[in-house]
Amino acid sequence: MNDNIKESIKNILGDNSFNKLLFNSIAMLKLSRRRKLGLVLLWVLLFVLYMLVFNKHIDAIKSTKDIVGNAQSIIVSLFSVVITGYAIFQALTNGKTLIAMLKVNREKMSKFQEYNYFFFSISLLYLFIIIINFITSIFLNNIPDKWSLSFLDKKTNDTFYSVLVSLYIVFILNALIEMKSFVYNLYQLFSTHAVASAIQQIDKEKSP
Repeated sequence: MNDNIKESIKNILGDNSFNKLLFNSIAMLKLSRRRKLGLVLLWVLLFVLYMLVFNKHIDAIKSTKDIVGNAQSIIVSLFSVVITGYAIFQALTNGKTLIAMLKVNREKMSKFQEYNYFFFSISLLYLFIIIINFITSIFLNNIPDKWSLSFLDKKTNDTFYSVLVSLYIVFILNALIEMKSFVYNLYQLFSTHAVASAIQQIDKEKSP
């Protein structure tokens, strides 16, 4: 057996606990410096817009309900797409395709393990957002539309709200941007499967 394949199998079997699997998977969602900068700038822009414009014309609680509701609808739809993609990944990674993906080592990680981590991590990310949105909806639906923190003045309440809603929107947008990596990884998987199938077919035609 190829040494790369042995090493890949050893690494895969090394994920013998949920916490270890979770930690390794989350590492696949590490943000690039460019993405971080873009998200920070977006957060600043949203914060300024809420402080100077939006807060003067919106009902904060009602607006937040709409934002969370829309985000939930989108994330639930994408979550089903991710689960379908994960199922496709599991279905295609067999035979020659699996061998090819186990042979490719990148930073002591095979392409199979890299894709597996990514699909697992993005599934958990979307599931986490769905749960957070559900809990947030329960809270928002059980408080008055004019509710605020009574021990703070209006400006402080507006500032606090602007910080939170801007962070929430940026977090959701970042999760949506991850679909780009999802589509790319799925494309790479299809390409690998196609090449492996072609090689297998050529070998069959060459054999007597």
